[in-house]
Amino acid sequence: MPYLSHLLSESQYLLHANLSLSSRHLAASQQRTGNSPKAGRGAKVALARQHAAGGFVFAVCLFGWYLLTAQLLATVDFALTLPVGDLSGMIKGASEKKTVTVEEE
Repeated sequence: MPYLSHLLSESQYLLHANLSLSSRHLAASQQRTGNSPKAGRGAKVALARQHAAGGFVFAVCLFGWYLLTAQLLATVDFALTLPVGDLSGMIKGASEKKTVTVEEE
């Protein structure tokens, strides 16, 4: 099934973007708690950052399960296909670039 490689495009980008944001928020919360000598404003900001990171991790889980479901449905040739975004029309692959170069010559 060569078409499965095209399923991982926009949804996979969203998954990695949310994972990156969650790790940044967790790092910022750890830095905030390490820099504050007293439990005051720093602890409140750190807790807010941890809650934001939890929200991004939840979004990562949703995108991951959606991609898994889309791939499983495509693998078993189910009648329903989930849209995941296909960038093959916008970005040409290496084999397509070679055929265009050969045709031009």
